[in-house]
Amino acid sequence: NYQYLGNNLNLNNLNNSKKFNQLDLEETTIFFENGIEIQHDIENKILNINQKKAGSRTFIINGKLENLDINFNGFKIFEDNDYDLKLFPPNIPIDNNNLTGCLSLINLNVKNLNINASKSSCEDTVNLINVDGDINNITIYDSFSDALDLDFSRLKINKINILNARNDCSDFSSGKYEIKLLNVKNCGDKGVSIGEKSLFELKDLIVSSANIGFASKDSSISKIKFAKISNVKTCLSAYNKKPEFFGSFIEINKINCKDFFEMVEVDDLSKILLGDTSLNNANYPSSYNLSSVKIDYSKKDYI
Repeated sequence: NYQYLGNNLNLNNLNNSKKFNQLDLEETTIFFENGIEIQHDIENKILNINQKKAGSRTFIINGKLENLDINFNGFKIFEDNDYDLKLFPPNIPIDNNNLTGCLSLINLNVKNLNINASKSSCEDTVNLINVDGDINNITIYDSFSDALDLDFSRLKINKINILNARNDCSDFSSGKYEIKLLNVKNCGDKGVSIGEKSLFELKDLIVSSANIGFASKDSSISKIKFAKISNVKTCLSAYNKKPEFFGSFIEINKINCKDFFEMVEVDDLSKILLGDTSLNNANYPSSYNLSSVKIDYSKKDYI
């Protein structure tokens, strides 16, 4: 099995696999593994996906999704203290179809969606691949690894809220993305990661507690109007990672970054502009404490 991540992603093998259950949903199809229970409230336009077994996955593939609330309720893999694992989730990082998400939306046109997800036990909680349209809200909390992964998509999103991810809170790759508000907290690595020749525009960014607040890499162009970033090792980072791409570019109008070790990290192939000023690598005195960056799985500070 292999996966081509582009405009021609074909997953016909799911139709022929006894491993997957199938449910028709208006103008699209849901494929889901054993360990997933689905409740569709047609009248109220609500789709509840309940994961009863760690690592079980759901794919919504081809067609359209409009005016729908999708709620993914993951299987709890942590002990009651919300730090120690009860079990290590299977199929990490990918399953036998090379898909990484507990909830994946693939080859879709979408309009007025609300996506809520919690307690994932996959490499990605929510993964969107080759999706076009607009999404009203995405809310994700308590992710075992990455929270949100968007690939090869062209999307306008009103609001994204993410709390507690043991790796990246959000990844955007090979697409065009316009977002009004992106609010992430307690990210094990990056708050926001832009990569692989993406065009990314963001009105308001809020990052609290991460390794890197905002990273743009590999021929990506990122434009931010306002950013509020705190308790990070690096506020802004622009660089080249993969040899098939070039450097990256960040243009930001205004930033308020505090409690950091490095304001910016930029390589020779990349550029970060704050207004008309080009920012260079430098260390700045601050009250940043590396040991204070940790994930708090209590819900006391839920977004």
